[in-house]
Amino acid sequence: MKSLFRLLLVLLPCIILLANEPSLIEFTLEDQFGHIHHTSHYAGKVIVMIAADKGGSTYNEEWADAIGKAMAEHIDSGSLQFMPVADLAIVPSFVRGLVMKMLPSDPESMVLLDWEGLFTEAYMLKPDATNILVFNTHTQLVLQEQGRELDNQKLDLILRTLGSLFATKTTP
Repeated sequence: MKSLFRLLLVLLPCIILLANEPSLIEFTLEDQFGHIHHTSHYAGKVIVMIAADKGGSTYNEEWADAIGKAMAEHIDSGSLQFMPVADLAIVPSFVRGLVMKMLPSDPESMVLLDWEGLFTEAYMLKPDATNILVFNTHTQLVLQEQGRELDNQKLDLILRTLGSLFATKTTP
C-alpha cells in the first residue's frame, strides 16, 4: 500500500501536467536591461525555458551550453528561442538593486526577472535546480525536466524532444 501511495505521489505531477495540457502563461516581464518581454514575443518558435532560483542558477549555464551546442542550427535560424528566467519571488524589495548587480551584464545574456514567481507557480518549478521546459511553436508545454549537474539521460531526452519538434515541421 505504501509503495502504491509513493508511486502516485511521483506520478501525480505528470498526470496533472498531461490533463491540463499547459501552455506558456501570459506574462509581461522586464529583463535586467529594462527591456519589456511579452508572451507574444515567443509565438511561432520552439521555446526552451531555463528557469531557476538562486540555488539552481549555478547549473543554468552548463545546461544552456549543452542544449545550445546541439541545437545551434535552429538557434541561428531563429526557430529556437531560449527564455532564461530568474525566479526572484523570495527576494525582498530592498535587496533588488543588489540582485540586479549580480546578473550578467552582457546583452547576449538576457534574463527575465520573475519577481512575483509567476513561472514557479504556474509550472511548479523545483527550487535549487535548473528547470528546463520545452514549448512547441503553439506555446504548448511538451517537456519539463529538472536537474542540477548536467545529466546525460535528461539532456538526451530534451534533445530528442527538440529534434522531434523540428523534424515534423508541424509541432504537436
